[in-house]
Amino acid sequence: MEERTLHYGKEEIKIISEKYLRARGTSRNFTVGEVSESLMEPIGEVSFNPMEERGAVVIIDDHTRDTPVKKVLDLMKPREILVATGTHTPNPNLLRRKVGDWIGLCQFHNPRKVVYIGETSFGTPIYLNESLLGRRIIGIGSIRPHNIFGWSGGSKIVLPGLASLETIEKNHQLVEDKSRIFELSSPSRLDSEESLSILIEEFGSEFFLVNFSQIGVFTGNFIEAHREGVKETVERIGVKLPKVERVVISSYPFDESLWQAGKALYIAELLSESEIILVSSMSEIGPRDFEEAILSEDPWEKGPLYGTVSSMLRRIFEEYEVSFVSRIPEKLLREMGVNGLKPEELRNLPADLAIDRGCDLILKEVSP
Repeated sequence: MEERTLHYGKEEIKIISEKYLRARGTSRNFTVGEVSESLMEPIGEVSFNPMEERGAVVIIDDHTRDTPVKKVLDLMKPREILVATGTHTPNPNLLRRKVGDWIGLCQFHNPRKVVYIGETSFGTPIYLNESLLGRRIIGIGSIRPHNIFGWSGGSKIVLPGLASLETIEKNHQLVEDKSRIFELSSPSRLDSEESLSILIEEFGSEFFLVNFSQIGVFTGNFIEAHREGVKETVERIGVKLPKVERVVISSYPFDESLWQAGKALYIAELLSESEIILVSSMSEIGPRDFEEAILSEDPWEKGPLYGTVSSMLRRIFEEYEVSFVSRIPEKLLREMGVNGLKPEELRNLPADLAIDRGCDLILKEVSP
């Protein structure tokens, strides 16, 4: 057992752990050369060169992601930037820290300004941002583990990023209450990719993907470049870990609320046999409807989106002994069936496995 540290917001707290890992994020200092070289050597078939296309609409992820989008914006010098907020509340102040002076061109997605373009084979009605029809589109995002899509990145920048609430809810409920983390065959991902294909094939839109992962930049066709990015990331930095009794995992930098920080729990449940301790500086559960859903006897009363995520988390709370080191009030923790711990109490709870930046851990295999 050794003394280690875990991120707790901007602070670090000390723990004792048998095994310790610190995952890397996607915001590492990519050079302009790395980004430029990737843009000039796209993966798969694409219909335009993003470095020569000033009239394209550029889609970026929002303030909840640490994707280094400014590197790409500085190279492309776009005239139109659309922020793929999905169901998130726009936050111009936090986005400014990410994009700098490009904030003046950023338009936040309005889920009410959408158009119907058809229905997928999964039965999802597709309502997408009206700015996408017949346009050349450059989508910038990141590849990291995701509980509903298996992996973020790829077509996810469009659905859910630029879709209506009805479309997002139908798409997300395809996974029911089962986490699909690390699964490329997630029905929600396949549904999203089919939606983007319909936009391209039937409405004359063209799409160029730019995805960052912990190891590099992957650009080109929205399916082929994404698949290659996932494959190379897993091959190069994926880890093989055994199941252990007690897993302590930090959600940093996803510590705004349980809505984001909860992603660490889906990784922890793959590695824990009985106990999970989530370390996160979050002070709230999340959007009001999500909080009401996770505290309700019937989480589906608040709709498919919050019902799906609430059911996933509640299943973990029931199957494992779960504790939070957080700033969420004790009363709410008890109502969720979660124990509350203070940071200093962790020193008396040695971890079999401690993971810092747990939402970014790339897990290749769980050994017996």
